[in-house]
Amino acid sequence: MKKIFNLFKNTSHGITLIALIVTIIVLMILAGITLAGVLGENGIINMALKAKQTHENAVLQESIAIENLDFSSTSILSGLNVEKVTDKAPGVLEEVDGKFIINSIEDLVAFSNSVNSENTYQNKTIELGLTLDFNSELSYVDPSNTSLFGDYNKDSFVGGIQEELTDENGNGFIPIGYKYGQDGDGNFTGTQFLGTFNGNNLGIKNIPIYDNTLATIGLFGCNNGKIENLIISGSMFIKELASPSNLYLGGITAYNLSSRTDF
Repeated sequence: MKKIFNLFKNTSHGITLIALIVTIIVLMILAGITLAGVLGENGIINMALKAKQTHENAVLQESIAIENLDFSSTSILSGLNVEKVTDKAPGVLEEVDGKFIINSIEDLVAFSNSVNSENTYQNKTIELGLTLDFNSELSYVDPSNTSLFGDYNKDSFVGGIQEELTDENGNGFIPIGYKYGQDGDGNFTGTQFLGTFNGNNLGIKNIPIYDNTLATIGLFGCNNGKIENLIISGSMFIKELASPSNLYLGGITAYNLSSRTDF
């Protein structure tokens, strides 16, 4: 009986030892699989590193895009900043390197008067020197000047140039080349701009046009030249139209005869 017990006892130790060895082998295999899953090419660590790099690249690209957007927005908005004009000869377009520069509202009005007197500026370049706002005193050399243009708005009262332009009881600003007409053959017979107007990515703001009898309402009435890099912003004030069936409206130009315009 004792011999049988001893044999069973020894056998139990053998089975336990084998089970231990099998367990260790299984654990090693599992550990190997686990390490491969963690450290392998497609393992957790490498996948995490790739995901981290992908995220960092995406953040970088987004940052670049935002910076570009901010730069673009800043450039556009900076072009609309209104500063005090320093025009030494208001109402006279100064010529610099063969180009005529508009440095004030007074210059802009003088330019409009010139084109409306049938000076087409063909083969000539007009440039905007800074952003102008009809509603801001900063854009006038002297907003209270009464002698430069007199009763500009034709209301039988002579006020300062800013008042003349912005008083709703008058005609307001007269568009550049506002006269529009056609002969019996349908050919254009009005006044038009034939030169190049470069806005230099600057703006003209809050254009007051109160004469509701005009056939063309815009900064330019009739354009057959090149207008480029110009920003029109704010409000364009227009009264109730007298003849809406025979009217051309536009922000930069109302009646465009040119294929060279790049707003």
